[in-house]
Amino acid sequence: GRTPFHDACWRGELDLDLINMLLEHEPKLLMLNDKRGHSHLDYTRREHWVKLIPFLIERASKFQPADGEA
Repeated sequence: GRTPFHDACWRGELDLDLINMLLEHEPKLLMLNDKRGHSHLDYTRREHWVKLIPFLIERASKFQPADGEA
């Protein structure tokens, strides 16, 4: 019930190259919760947030709804 983003964030080592590749190919997956209602950030180790959050903010345009989408 998880997406590849959940699994990428659950890794012991933060892999920003993998997360970037997922953003390039399937950005909508970032917005999905798993079957228990958990987001990818719920799986991210807190010590990785300091790198992951700015990384995602820099790429926010990749996962914003396009005009006409809601």
